[in-house]
Amino acid sequence: MTKDESIRNFNKLVDMNKVLDKNNDNYIPPEVLFRTKEILDSVEIQPVIYPSANRSILLEYTKKDGRVVELEVKLEDCKNISYVIKDGEEEFYIYIPNPEESIKVLKGFINFDEVLEEQEYL
Repeated sequence: MTKDESIRNFNKLVDMNKVLDKNNDNYIPPEVLFRTKEILDSVEIQPVIYPSANRSILLEYTKKDGRVVELEVKLEDCKNISYVIKDGEEEFYIYIPNPEESIKVLKGFINFDEVLEEQEYL
C-alpha cells in the first residue's frame, strides 16, 4: 500500500468518525487519530488500518514469514496514548508519553526488515 493510499484510508476513517457521537462505542478520540497520523507519516512501509471495537486504531503489518504484527493505538486515560503490539503469540504493552520517542521505539518493535514491502487488505 502506498503512502497516498494509506492516508486516503486514514482520512475515510476520520470522516466516519466525524459523524459519530462522542458517546458512541465506535468513536475514536482525536488524540488517537493524531498519534496514528504521526505514525503513518513517519514510516516508509504503510500498514493496513482498521478501527477497533475499543475506541482505538489497529495498524497491521504482515511479515515475510506470514505472521501478522498488530499495533493498537489507544487512549490510556484522558490524555495519554498507549500501544499494544502483538507479534504472533507475543504481546507487548508500551506507554511512552513523548511522541518522538514512541515512534522510534515502535519502529524497533515492528522490525521493518521482516515486513512485506507491500501491505494489502486481505
